[in-house]
Amino acid sequence: MILFLLAACSTAECLVDLDGDGALSAAACPAGDDCDDLDPAVHPGADELCNGIDDDCDGWADDVVVDYDNDGFYASACPGGNDCDDLDPTVHPDAIEICDGRDNDCDGRTDDVDEDGDGSVAEACGGGDCDDLDRDRHPGVVEECYDGIDNDCDNSTDYEDHDGDGYYSDDCGGDDCNDDDIDAHPGADEGCDGQDTNCDGRVDNVDEDHDGFSAEWCGGGDCDDTDPTISPGAVDDCNDGIDNDCDGTIDIRDSDDDGDQHIDCGGTDCDDNNAQVSGKLTEVCGDGLDNDCSGGIDDADEDRDGVTSEACGGGDCDDTDEQVHEGLRDYCDDVDRSCDGDDSDDRDGDGQSCASDCNDSLAVVYSGRSESCDGLDNDCDGETDEGVGACQQSLPGSMDFSEGSSGWGVDGTTWKAQDGAIVGYGSGSGDWEVVSYEFTQLQAPFVFEADVTRQTGTGTADIGIYLSRNGGNADGYYLVLNQSGNKVVYDIGRLVGGTALSTTGEVHTSKLMPGMGLPNRLRLEHDGSELKFYVNDQKIRGFTVSSDLEKGYPAFVIQDRSDDTVLVAFDNVYVEQ
Repeated sequence: MILFLLAACSTAECLVDLDGDGALSAAACPAGDDCDDLDPAVHPGADELCNGIDDDCDGWADDVVVDYDNDGFYASACPGGNDCDDLDPTVHPDAIEICDGRDNDCDGRTDDVDEDGDGSVAEACGGGDCDDLDRDRHPGVVEECYDGIDNDCDNSTDYEDHDGDGYYSDDCGGDDCNDDDIDAHPGADEGCDGQDTNCDGRVDNVDEDHDGFSAEWCGGGDCDDTDPTISPGAVDDCNDGIDNDCDGTIDIRDSDDDGDQHIDCGGTDCDDNNAQVSGKLTEVCGDGLDNDCSGGIDDADEDRDGVTSEACGGGDCDDTDEQVHEGLRDYCDDVDRSCDGDDSDDRDGDGQSCASDCNDSLAVVYSGRSESCDGLDNDCDGETDEGVGACQQSLPGSMDFSEGSSGWGVDGTTWKAQDGAIVGYGSGSGDWEVVSYEFTQLQAPFVFEADVTRQTGTGTADIGIYLSRNGGNADGYYLVLNQSGNKVVYDIGRLVGGTALSTTGEVHTSKLMPGMGLPNRLRLEHDGSELKFYVNDQKIRGFTVSSDLEKGYPAFVIQDRSDDTVLVAFDNVYVEQ
């Protein structure tokens, strides 16, 4: 009972009215209903305004709409209102827009008067509609010629032929580019007057020879406007005494004085304005020029081996030697032919490099291989044909090297047998010295091969094996090695009457890089349809030949073209048919 009396007494005594608006604070007094006792304009019974505030404390803000100017449209500040100025009865969505700097019709745009509704604002309001009462006249419509009306509001009324030159104005679909000048029209003579007199879209384009270039005297580049073959677009005709291309120079021969004519004049200079460019020069790396006119920039290939030098970003580490570049094989000759930083490789493909293989020319010779009866140290232990029973290397057939014996060029001085090998001495005369293996004709399929080793002599000599087509003379096909400087090449060719020819009439030469001191296994093989040539077990050439090449007589050849005598050994001869 005491608690009830205290509560009743507290309620009866709460008279908080901080803003003095006559309404007790709802926050301080249980019986109060003033929802904002700090604002005297907010209390029960106050007028609700569109201000985002619950003015009458009914729990809703702006729950009334107002039309202060009584124009029939609620203020846009109130929910659902669209009167953009509720204090001016002349401004509302149904009002007519006028040019007064105000948005009269409340569409968000000011002075957008378009009475004819053609989408263009009237000129009076800053727009481009020259007649805002006619929806067919405004910018953007197509001018209707010959009606006397400026349809597109460009301040130009159609003229049929204003200057009376017989051409209609281009403003009305005609082709008179200047309908105010009787001398300007299509077909008129172009003059140097700063105008397009003939209405072709170009100013002062005098072109009397009709070559497409204006005359120099009229600011163009045609140095002779009476000759259509002379213009800036012509190619200079060398040695005719005429400046054909109007560049101010007659008959360009060597404009940059680099000693080479321009390619247009029969030279090899692809840029006759730069003395650092000519087909006679060597490519220079890093200058961004095609110095040698090869069609490529910084593509130096001085030794012409098809590989760009390392200095120019390629894979040729020695661009002075065609036998050195990436992609080649190494032969342990102290030359890094493959440009990989190492001069060792597996030349014969037996799995051991030339650094560890005692004979990297033959795939049947390497450390760890089983010994065979072939006259070779197959296992690289320093012994030959050991442990294979009765095995003796001897000359094949019944070769006779005595004076007058059968064969071609056989005599006891040039050819002889020595230590199980056929040895030949080059005479230095340049003649072909041929010795027959034996007068046994081989018939396809057959194989004829031998190891060929130069033992002495440093000069030029062809040494190799040979297949005679006729047992009575030396005409036939040969496979020989020869040496030029430190390079070794192989030749495949044909002897006819002692003259070396290929099947096409010229000696065919290809490159090879073995050391001449090593044995080189040369082989001729015929499978019945193709005569094949091998060096060190690698096929290097094949001929599809006529039936007369399906047979032949095996032989050995030397052609010593130098003064020093060469000594050659033909060993491990093998014939099979």
